[in-house]
Amino acid sequence: MDYVIFTDATGDMDKSLITDGGIKIIPMGCIIGDESFMWDGLNDDREALHSFFDKLRNEKTSTSTSQVPPNIYYDTFEPYIKEGKGILYISISSGVSGTYASAVSGINMLKEDYDNVHAEVIDSLCASFGEGMLIGSAAENKEKGMSLEENAAWLREHAMNVRCWVKLDDLMFLNRGGRLSSASAIVGTALNIKPIMFFDAEGKAAMASKKRGVKMALNDIIAHFESTFDPELGNTVYVVDTDNEKEAAELYNMLCEKHPELDIKRGEINPIVGSLLGPDVAGIVHYGTRKDSAK
Repeated sequence: MDYVIFTDATGDMDKSLITDGGIKIIPMGCIIGDESFMWDGLNDDREALHSFFDKLRNEKTSTSTSQVPPNIYYDTFEPYIKEGKGILYISISSGVSGTYASAVSGINMLKEDYDNVHAEVIDSLCASFGEGMLIGSAAENKEKGMSLEENAAWLREHAMNVRCWVKLDDLMFLNRGGRLSSASAIVGTALNIKPIMFFDAEGKAAMASKKRGVKMALNDIIAHFESTFDPELGNTVYVVDTDNEKEAAELYNMLCEKHPELDIKRGEINPIVGSLLGPDVAGIVHYGTRKDSAK
């Protein structure tokens, strides 16, 4: 059976996967201050992203995002179901969003109206380029001839092998998201504390460590990478940022010096995820193991 790979707009990936690989994107909404927009994952205009993150940086504007409702999934998937095609949908982590549950509801609605609905919803347990790692693997698996069910099983088995290590610049963004008390955020910011965040085994955003200053934080990210990277799972590594080319370039150079054999790529985190993390984030995303202290 032929099937189509979908994901939501929180998944960052090489744009060729969309233009040449046939990956379909379901847009998501974001509100910044009194302005709202839809993000479709196609815009790679770095100047536009700079303006977005600069607004967060300078105005400390409140932000919010909206998950995709079940009826949108129903309407999006229905034409393909009518054609007899299967659906493979890769979602942002259920640990940080209700999007996964919404997609499952949409599929169940379709099953009530149509016979022989073949659809798999994958909880990526991550977001942004972590989600994108699985999307890329899904496309490769399909190209190799994996069936819908085989591909889904592979993705579920390897979702926990995606490791994301990102340095946040301002603890106040964690506070605004309800993940850190105001007192801790104020003290941490005053002391120049840089938290290193990751997705735990349940797909929830968690703090791996806290370092004072950028240099120590970037070195700590490299240490987390060294303790978890598994070349047998793939040699592609993403160095990512939110309008923070300087620190991302430092991470990129550090990786190139230590591991010239790697396929190291650069990418900027989308505004949906970036609005939760804040500007001036820098980090590394890769396939690896869970054999480390940050589970």
